[in-house]
Amino acid sequence: MDSIPDADVGSWLCSLLDTTWRDMHVVVPHGFEAYARVFHPAYRDRPADTGSWHGQERPVYVDIEQESVSWAEVARAFGATMHPLAQYQELPGPENGPYREVLDAAGWRYAAPVQGNLDVEVLASLAKQLCRHTATPDRGVAAVWEGWGGLTSSAGYSQPTFVEGVAAAGPGTFALDAPWHHDPWWPQSPSLLWPEDRSWVLVTEVDFDSTIIAGSSALVAALVSDSGIEALRIDEGSRLSI
Repeated sequence: MDSIPDADVGSWLCSLLDTTWRDMHVVVPHGFEAYARVFHPAYRDRPADTGSWHGQERPVYVDIEQESVSWAEVARAFGATMHPLAQYQELPGPENGPYREVLDAAGWRYAAPVQGNLDVEVLASLAKQLCRHTATPDRGVAAVWEGWGGLTSSAGYSQPTFVEGVAAAGPGTFALDAPWHHDPWWPQSPSLLWPEDRSWVLVTEVDFDSTIIAGSSALVAALVSDSGIEALRIDEGSRLSI
């Protein structure tokens, strides 16, 4: 990947945005055939020995079983309804018990999805689909918000930094090998990603707990049907705020 010193490479997006913050198009470009919302995974854990946090004293120094979990699974655990414009905080039950945690009936403890950062495994699955739906899979641009902590000096702080190389996302090591950070325990996904032919755009806004893909209907259909991605189709003009 090579740094692109001129941020004008992303200027084409500006005319496709609506900065009045009425809907998702304050950060997601208008004018694409279809849109998909990719839900960042939530997380849950429980003590490995008892299998439940119910009745478990804190603090506890035991092995913890933990896993990522889809929004649909969270909804099922709490009897909620999952839908394309779901707000995560409405899916699980309220904090409960003496430790004020979100626990389901089975004893799992839940943590909300990470905002502004897409899980590396989900990004790898996305990259495979994205590269199949562009004529320029080996040429593109990635952009990262300069305000993230832990960025290396190569990411730059005086202006937005763009990095070439969409195809590098394919093998699944893209976020781990990205030149803009140095922390293998907290790989940062791109804030924006698009191929040279501009057939799609990936947007991971820093305050969003989901990533939006703007592209073709075929691409969105592929994302929705991919078992490695939790995604639902949304309409242009969708509002994702609370």
